[in-house]
Amino acid sequence: MGSRRREAGPHASGAPRGNRPGPPELAVHRRSPAGAWHVFVDAHAERFLRADSLWNAARGRVYLESPLHGGVTTLELPGIDGELLEGPYGWTASCIGTDPNSLDCDDLVQLAEPNEDGDFLYDPDPESFDDPFAEAQLYYHLALISRWFDTEYGFVHDEPLPGIVAFDVANAFFGDLGGDGRYEIVFGKTEGIDLAYDADVVYHEFGHSVLHGLGIDSGPIADEYGFDRAPRALHEGSSDLIAVLQTDDPNLGEYTGAAFGEGDGIRNLEDDLKCPRAIGANDHVEGIIWGSLGWNLIDDPLLGPELVGDLLYGATSSWPSAPTWAIAGQSLVETASDLFDAGLITAAQSDAVIAHGEESGVIGCGRVLALDEGAAPLYGLWHVAWDEGYTTPLPLQFSLHAPAGATSVDFRLDDFFVAAGALGWKIFMRRGEHVVFETVDGPTYPHHEPVIYDDVVNGSGPYQYQLRLAGDPPLEPDATYYFALTSWEPPVEGEEFGVALVSVSGYVQDEATRVLWPEEEGSGCAGCGGSISGGAAAPAVLLVLMISVRRRFPRGGRPVP
Repeated sequence: MGSRRREAGPHASGAPRGNRPGPPELAVHRRSPAGAWHVFVDAHAERFLRADSLWNAARGRVYLESPLHGGVTTLELPGIDGELLEGPYGWTASCIGTDPNSLDCDDLVQLAEPNEDGDFLYDPDPESFDDPFAEAQLYYHLALISRWFDTEYGFVHDEPLPGIVAFDVANAFFGDLGGDGRYEIVFGKTEGIDLAYDADVVYHEFGHSVLHGLGIDSGPIADEYGFDRAPRALHEGSSDLIAVLQTDDPNLGEYTGAAFGEGDGIRNLEDDLKCPRAIGANDHVEGIIWGSLGWNLIDDPLLGPELVGDLLYGATSSWPSAPTWAIAGQSLVETASDLFDAGLITAAQSDAVIAHGEESGVIGCGRVLALDEGAAPLYGLWHVAWDEGYTTPLPLQFSLHAPAGATSVDFRLDDFFVAAGALGWKIFMRRGEHVVFETVDGPTYPHHEPVIYDDVVNGSGPYQYQLRLAGDPPLEPDATYYFALTSWEPPVEGEEFGVALVSVSGYVQDEATRVLWPEEEGSGCAGCGGSISGGAAAPAVLLVLMISVRRRFPRGGRPVP
């Protein structure tokens, strides 16, 4: 098979054709199949005359969504004028010689060759890394989603976006392949699953490119609450929504899910995750907070996908480079207000947007979860030993209110599953206000160090932290107590990286009640939180490997008597 090598930085060789002379014309854009047309009508007779395509187009075989959603269909590959899979919005090629460590390819080559009619009519070959079908498949969906953003919102990348297939990893990403300053969307393949075959994945990765083009960073940020992944989570949730707006299906990546053992899809936006409860799971799961809010808006008959597209683009366009959940919620309020002021939505629609935003918790979302309202789901902790012991706090803190008459407050680590390496935890407590963190530069990453707190305990495994009236430090009723959780490296040699999952709950006891473990149901503990997600909590006898450190802290910590 012949091939065409891609040199760095190719540009589109063609552009939409200019206007044709003739009868009055109207430019019409179609969402599927992708295209731009000049439609000629007889205005007096009110009849259609003809429609001429503005795009040069070859044909190719593609999946409209994925191999799970029907067979291959032959459609136009818009914008192609010649032998290259290259058009006004992007181009595609195959990665030859993958280096997953440096995210690079030895070469980029177009394997697909047009036939004598200029068409790219290949059959899918997901088992092979020499798969011209994947190039045409990616080109079609890249053109489709690019044209949609251009038509609906006037968003176009400064240069045609490269789309790379046959990357030898089980993943897809938007990033700088090879570190040359040029960004691409890249699709891997594994176990007979080609991620470029899945339109959901193509639209999702293109969504990242849009947010990047709007100047929105995807890296974590640090503040006085600790380590915040909101920019990354909002990147993921917005990109999921962009895919759903094309397919009208909240279940994303059903085909690709097979590569990761998730046969029913990678994520489902029908899973209502709330803010702040779901903050801290991981970037993609946390992104479902925003994605599921968007799906609920789409699914509301008063609103629908077109309005949600306007809301999403209007909100994200207003974000700073590092948005927080509070910023995202406020942007939704302001975008709905702008659309109402412009006469584009009704008062009822605006009210519905705000109601959904408040129900999701995104509007007004903070970084403290009140455990009085129930236990928390699983969160992820990680630790890097090679960067001078780089500990990371959860992006979420927890609170428990002790009313007058309270005799004890319990903050519990119900589960602590170490998935990799050697990893422990530190619990920081403060009365009256949240634990305050400070960012300190490290050799590789910034470190997030707690600087204002009243007490700290470190250890590993499930644990019960309890404040009592006669304890040290003592419980002071009629106050709210705040708890921050960070990773901690136990003294184990040779472990450079650690990952763990943890779930927490909280309880308050007064003279009329006793502390209940979650499995002791029906005994009337008025101040107790609910049980953890996914099973009963570990009993106190499993509190192992605990090392307690209690001391006074001169760096702003409230002195304890």
